[in-house]
Amino acid sequence: MESRICDTDEDLEYKKAIREFYQIYNSLKKKRALRMHGHSDLKSALIEIWEYKNNGEIKTICRVKAENSLECHKIAADFLKKEQ
Repeated sequence: MESRICDTDEDLEYKKAIREFYQIYNSLKKKRALRMHGHSDLKSALIEIWEYKNNGEIKTICRVKAENSLECHKIAADFLKKEQ
């Protein structure tokens, strides 16, 4: 018997937000020395992105804290679009 998993609208929206965020982040990462830290739990979600310079300087490019991971990735993706 075949079992099919049906994605809910919320699951599809989450996958779309994650995919969009990483497409933008990875394209920027190819051009610039970026590093990312992400954390998500039941209370909140956090994404931080830094740019490393040759002289050892570290610059915060993006710091987003939101109530959930979906909103956090959407806001971070919108912010990174401006950085392109």
